[in-house]
Amino acid sequence: MLSRLHRVPSEQTGHRNTALYSLSDLGLVNTPPDSAFDRIAALAQKLLRAPIAMLSVIETDSDRQFMTSLRGAPEPLAGSRELPLRYSICKHVSASAAPLVIPDALHDIRTHAAQEFGRVGAYLGVPVRGPINDVICVLSVIDHAPRHWHDEDVEAMEQLAALAEREILLRASMRTLGLLQRRQRGAA
Repeated sequence: MLSRLHRVPSEQTGHRNTALYSLSDLGLVNTPPDSAFDRIAALAQKLLRAPIAMLSVIETDSDRQFMTSLRGAPEPLAGSRELPLRYSICKHVSASAAPLVIPDALHDIRTHAAQEFGRVGAYLGVPVRGPINDVICVLSVIDHAPRHWHDEDVEAMEQLAALAEREILLRASMRTLGLLQRRQRGAA
């Protein structure tokens, strides 16, 4: 599997060269559940009173959605934490780089395939951006019944996405710092 590589701009690293990081380096794919991201998903689940919450990475090169954090999902999804993109609703958030609000998923063509993994009545997803403002994850909640999502719900999800973004930026910064320290030791 190929992981996307991202660049941390030189303004952030303080050096001319840019540092590379992969999604797996940041603990976003092919990793066991991560407590930092699990707390964010748990908050989304609780604040929005939704039975399912997740932080997902859309990997178009691997044709899959990997759920870095997943709360409340049934098996087999809970065990595998991934699904083919043809079943993904989150891919629409990633592609548009904008929130997606679906109050009645039972009558929305974008969600029909996802129904195979359990009843999706309503969906709310927001983009999570990386250090160079590219969408690298999607934070979303699902309700089993149709429901009206309020502006405050979208705002709460965007605030939680900002927490995930800070965690991702911290991890990218720590990786960059480690690379710079190794370079400095090698130059000495």
